[in-house]
Amino acid sequence: MDIVKAFNSNDLHTEIIIKGTVNDPLFRASDIGVVLELSNIRMSITDFDESEKVVSTADTLGGTQEVTFLTEKFKMHVKYIKYFENVTKIFKILK
Repeated sequence: MDIVKAFNSNDLHTEIIIKGTVNDPLFRASDIGVVLELSNIRMSITDFDESEKVVSTADTLGGTQEVTFLTEKFKMHVKYIKYFENVTKIFKILK
């Protein structure tokens, strides 16, 4: 899978869970938040629709839980989220 290769070759030092298929990959939202240094990924994706996020069940150490996964369509949204989060940080520094 090309997506896995991209993540393996850039020294992210974080595990990224990818579900779905080669044509329709799903990326665990919390992992994407870590990679993009988004402080609160859940708040960042509240406006995403069903074409950009999918809730699925996953087995965890705490048992079966609902986990949010992002489709490939999330990419443009995330660029804007990251931009506005950086702008907010700048304004806080300037105050």
